[in-house]
Amino acid sequence: MLFTDLNQKGDAIVRCEACQISYSVDVHRILDLLEFSEQLLQEDAHGLLGEFPFHQIDPHSTSLTTIILARIGDFHASKVPSITNAMSEFFLPSSYPFQPLLRLRSLLASQPTPALPGQPISETVKDLFDAIEAQALVWKGMKVVYPNGHPSLGIALAELGKLLNLDATEDSVRKQGGTTSSTEVGKQLPLPAQATDRLGLARETLGMALEQLKIGFGETGGLVGREVEGIVEGLTKEMKFKGLIA
Repeated sequence: MLFTDLNQKGDAIVRCEACQISYSVDVHRILDLLEFSEQLLQEDAHGLLGEFPFHQIDPHSTSLTTIILARIGDFHASKVPSITNAMSEFFLPSSYPFQPLLRLRSLLASQPTPALPGQPISETVKDLFDAIEAQALVWKGMKVVYPNGHPSLGIALAELGKLLNLDATEDSVRKQGGTTSSTEVGKQLPLPAQATDRLGLARETLGMALEQLKIGFGETGGLVGREVEGIVEGLTKEMKFKGLIA
C-alpha cells in the first residue's frame, strides 16, 4: 500500500499498488502498531521477552526490579500474536517491522513446554501450530526480499522444517481441532497434528533448505547445512522403515 501522508491526523487515504484501489485507514492505529512493534523488537534484542521461570526463582535472592521486568516481559510477549494479527491487515510479510515480528512470534510459540523442576526438558513446544504458521509467513516474506541462495532463506526453511518435525502438545491439538493449514512453499496445505504424519513435508522443506544453504554457504552448506543434511537422512530412514517411500 502507498500512504499519502502519515503525519496527518485521523484517517489517511492509501492506495493499493497491486489493484490501484484507494481507501482510508486510521493513521493513529498504524502508528501505534509500528511504535509497539519496535518496542517489542527492542525488548527482545535486550533479552526482556519470553516466559520467565518464576517457579524456579528464590524471592529472597532475586531483586524486585528483575521480577518486575520479567513480569512486563511476560505481558508484552503475550501481546505479540495480537499485534501481528493486527499488522497483517496493513503490511505484507516482507515488510519491516512485520517480518521480524513474525519470526519473534514463531520463536515465542516454539519455546519448550515448561517442565517441573528436576524433570527433563520437554520435546514438545508451547504452541507448535502457531509457530509453524508464523515461520511459514517469515519464509514467504523472505522470498520477496532476498535473492535465491541467500543464507537467510536456507536458515528460515531449516527452522520451518524442524518445526514440522516436532510433536504438538494435546492443548495445541485441541485448540487447532487436530489440523491446521500452512503457507509453506506458498500454498495452503492441510497440516496433520502428529509429527509422524508430517515426515514427508518436513523432509521436503528441509531438502529445500539444504539446497539454499549449499548455494549460500558452499558445497556442504556450512555447519547448518551439515546439520540439516543429517536430519534429512534420519527422516529418509524413518520413512523407509515405515514404508512411506521405497
